[in-house]
Amino acid sequence: MTSPYLGMHGSFMPTQQQQQQQAPPSLFPVAGPSFAQHQQQQQQQAQVQAQQQAQQQAAQQAAQARQQQLQRQQSQQLAQQQAAATQQLQHQQQQQAAALQAQHARQTQQQQQHQQQRSTPNNGPLRVSPAAQYPTPAAAAAPGNNAGTLPASRSSASLGLPRTSPIPLSSTASSTSPSARPSPTGTTWLSGPEPCRSRDPRIGPPARPSAHACSRDPARLRRPPSRHRKLAMGAPDAATLHRPPPAKRARMFEDPLDYDDPESPPDIAMAAPTVDPVAVKRAKNTDAARRSRLKKVKRMEALETRVTELEEENKALTLKLAVGENERANWAAKEAELKARITYLEDKLFSAAAAAAASAASHAAPDGPMSPRGTGGRPN
Repeated sequence: MTSPYLGMHGSFMPTQQQQQQQAPPSLFPVAGPSFAQHQQQQQQQAQVQAQQQAQQQAAQQAAQARQQQLQRQQSQQLAQQQAAATQQLQHQQQQQAAALQAQHARQTQQQQQHQQQRSTPNNGPLRVSPAAQYPTPAAAAAPGNNAGTLPASRSSASLGLPRTSPIPLSSTASSTSPSARPSPTGTTWLSGPEPCRSRDPRIGPPARPSAHACSRDPARLRRPPSRHRKLAMGAPDAATLHRPPPAKRARMFEDPLDYDDPESPPDIAMAAPTVDPVAVKRAKNTDAARRSRLKKVKRMEALETRVTELEEENKALTLKLAVGENERANWAAKEAELKARITYLEDKLFSAAAAAAASAASHAAPDGPMSPRGTGGRPN
């Protein structure tokens, strides 16, 4: 029995398996796809990548279209909001202007009514403050007139007297007496014109008859009608009320009375009258209440003006906030668009790098047994 290692002539010859094992590695057949199959695979991969890129582009275009539509909708909504806010602001401004005009008209009407009330005389009961208790010398009435009431033809406007307190009803004797004394009710009447007399040496130097006692200026002595003036009951008429006697008319055109001279003070009869503290307190309370009302009115007007200013500032800030929100939405949309483009470019770059790596790997791979560039198998 011959050995498998022996040939026909009994010489030693390796088998085919041994030859393959002993052959160099470069001569072994390559177990892989051929060049045509490799090209087909590359084409298929390129088609798949192209489809993926087309899908990505379509998705990006759809996203951009949606973003643009959303931006258009937001812009339209913002424009509508701005238009509504502008209309509301104009309406409120018109209302405020109308309210201010109405308030101005009311104030003007109230001022006119107040002026009319001041200018219109009141024919009600004569009211005089007890502060001024010294009427003119012609106030003493004749005994034949009525001492209790005044004629119906006279009024407070014709007499030039205010309407603060009713005239006290005094007796005929007290009203007609030329030298009346203070009454128990606090009403004091001046006596008629007295002759010139000198002062007491104990009080001071003798008075100058021609300077102040016997000569009186009508502009200085005749005080204007005020609310502190009282009138004696039973005056004959308004003409004789302010008409001085003949003796006094003769003395009126002499040297005027000089109250500024410290050496010649006014007569004792012209001293300040006594004042009723109740009336003074009532007048002070009335004045304080009036000032308080004026302060409240001014405070309310200032508060209303401040509220109007704050409302206008709030509207302006609301409009600015709406504009800022619109700008923020636009910048957010632009940022999203840029991010999408960056993602698309990164994907494209990654796919290009993968394709380049695949092509480089295919060129670096050894040729197959069916490759026209290879040897095609073992040498003969």
